[in-house]
Amino acid sequence: MQVENTVGFELKQMGTLVTQNMERHLKNSSIENLSATQIWVLNYLNENRNKEVFQIDIQNAFSFKKATVSEVIKRMQYKRLVDLVPSATKDRRFKQIVLTDKSNSYVENIDKFVQNSEEKFYQALSDEEITQFKKMAGKIINVLGED
Repeated sequence: MQVENTVGFELKQMGTLVTQNMERHLKNSSIENLSATQIWVLNYLNENRNKEVFQIDIQNAFSFKKATVSEVIKRMQYKRLVDLVPSATKDRRFKQIVLTDKSNSYVENIDKFVQNSEEKFYQALSDEEITQFKKMAGKIINVLGED
């Protein structure tokens, strides 16, 4: 079987193109030197700003390993994009991850990118195809997550 004909190859290619589009969009904005992962995490934190978000929440949302999230958060702290603050509702040893003023200034641009990407998807696919794609992608994610 040729690798180019596999579902995995197609998914990887889509992921690469989404990342490249994101990087191209952000080069034309005030946001620079952020990885695609950092951008997705910022977007996630923004969408969940009204609740406490911990490292485990990011691990679960993105299917990342604990070490990966630790490293991403450490780099984001270094860039002053997030702060770790003691939980207000749990054991104070739990550190919630919050956006900084600097990252808050990036959020609007990131949100525009996500909206533009979604619009491109909807231009290429019908509502029914989008629904089918999300359903199939969910099944693949569930199967791969079982391993």
